[in-house]
Amino acid sequence: MQSVQYVIGNSQIKIRNANAARIFDQAKRSKRVKYWIKYRLPGGKQRKEYVGSLDEFKAFMKNSEGHTKAIVATGYYTGMRKGEILKLTWDKVDLGNRMIRLEALDTKDKEARNIPICDELYNILVSLPNRIQESSDNSHVFQYNGKPVDNIRGGIKRACKLSGIKYGRFAKGRFIFHDLRHTFNANMRKAGGA
Repeated sequence: MQSVQYVIGNSQIKIRNANAARIFDQAKRSKRVKYWIKYRLPGGKQRKEYVGSLDEFKAFMKNSEGHTKAIVATGYYTGMRKGEILKLTWDKVDLGNRMIRLEALDTKDKEARNIPICDELYNILVSLPNRIQESSDNSHVFQYNGKPVDNIRGGIKRACKLSGIKYGRFAKGRFIFHDLRHTFNANMRKAGGA
């Protein structure tokens, strides 16, 4: 017997999850189920999402170093994931049309995205010292000492400490890099863009 493999998209997964949740809800309401187990994530810790203010962002930017500042600004102004930012190469950045073009292979959800570059981010990208390498197709946008940046945790910790922002997971009011996505989405909702 031969098995057939197929790929399903994110929308199909969401539909299947919604259907499963509906089935569980119906079973729970029917009173036919004798035992109902409440499931929590491992460790029982749930992280509260953190949305930073503009003042906190400005303080952070004032107290952060060159490559950390550029990476955090990219996250704040685009809502991109840290992995997408750190792997970003100049061939995906179109400064002329002010657009970052991510292919499906570049994103976690395997969907291509075109991300506009605002004026503030444009000025930061143009000022990067390795921009002259733009002609090289695989040259990373964010580099430190000529090598691609792969970890900015230390730079973020220092800038947070100097800015008076708590850093880390699993505590109320603490910042981690992924919170830039939440902040971007909250700012988009406030502006009427999402």
